[in-house]
Amino acid sequence: MSAPPTSQEGFAAFASVIDVYEHRIDHACRAVASHVPAFFKSFPSSGGTVLDNACGTGAASEKFLKKFPTASILRLMLCHQWYRDSWPSSQRSLMHRPSALQTTPSMGASPTLASSFSQILLEIQDQLKPANPLTELPLMEPWCDSAFVEEILKEGGFKHVDFSVIEEGLWGKDKEDFKLVLLENLGTLTSRNWTEEERAQLPAYISKIVDEQQDKFCITDAAKVGVRMEAWVAVATK
Repeated sequence: MSAPPTSQEGFAAFASVIDVYEHRIDHACRAVASHVPAFFKSFPSSGGTVLDNACGTGAASEKFLKKFPTASILRLMLCHQWYRDSWPSSQRSLMHRPSALQTTPSMGASPTLASSFSQILLEIQDQLKPANPLTELPLMEPWCDSAFVEEILKEGGFKHVDFSVIEEGLWGKDKEDFKLVLLENLGTLTSRNWTEEERAQLPAYISKIVDEQQDKFCITDAAKVGVRMEAWVAVATK
């Protein structure tokens, strides 16, 4: 297995793929964020403290800031180890020691999860068997469990947690465009761990899995083909 990247290497890697990320993910993040205003009535007039977990392009945080300009908003990307290692310890403690939030009146947690997207990547990785599998996927797993998120919030002193689920899609214009969506994203995700020879096989594996297992992994809307995006908005109070 390759050595974990340093914080500097991690941020450099993210900077190198940000254009692809913005181009292919931003519309899904903004679609999820469009549901956020419906939850504003549950927040104190100040906005309280908002944790935008797995913040993506930060679209949800923009909605909160527009409504609550004085709110304390923490945006975290937790899907890669180097994101976690790079944040100041005071912010990392929100994940490991949620008691850091004990003085705040409320918190909204909105982890955005591309559930079928990660399943497709796992399927490809299982079939292709790269020498250095992605280490990020196991780190994402706990945050895909609402019970785990609720446990973390309650360990931080929050007595009451209300979860709401928002669903949107990460779309391609059609099946072939969706394969390009996957190739752009998976190509960047695998750039550090996989060899050039392994990554060169991605188009064939993506095409095979989408063609043969579309009903298992994908959703459709007329000609559009995509994967389900799921976000949780949790309003936690004391």
